[in-house]
Amino acid sequence: MSADAAQELVKKADQKLKGGGGLMGYFTGGPKYDEAIEIYQQAANQYKMAKMWQEAGNCFVQCAYCAEKSGSQSDQANYLSEAGNVLKKVTTGTAVEQYEK
Repeated sequence: MSADAAQELVKKADQKLKGGGGLMGYFTGGPKYDEAIEIYQQAANQYKMAKMWQEAGNCFVQCAYCAEKSGSQSDQANYLSEAGNVLKKVTTGTAVEQYEK
């Protein structure tokens, strides 16, 4: 159940990054990084409950990307650290990669 909910959240967050297209995109503006971060975090937590560590880590990496784009280096670092914490349950090599970023 958690994994399905998480997948839906990821799709929703991805839409926030696309900023909508066509006429709606014109009115809603570009990517909404803050909103996407919130949704990716929810998805990551759902994946963590389902013990889907790789997917949870990917969501935190997306949070870090959004934080970088919105100009928050401290948030970016926190999300990369969180990604590392989750990914070390999968493989230490991937975790170290996130820590080093």
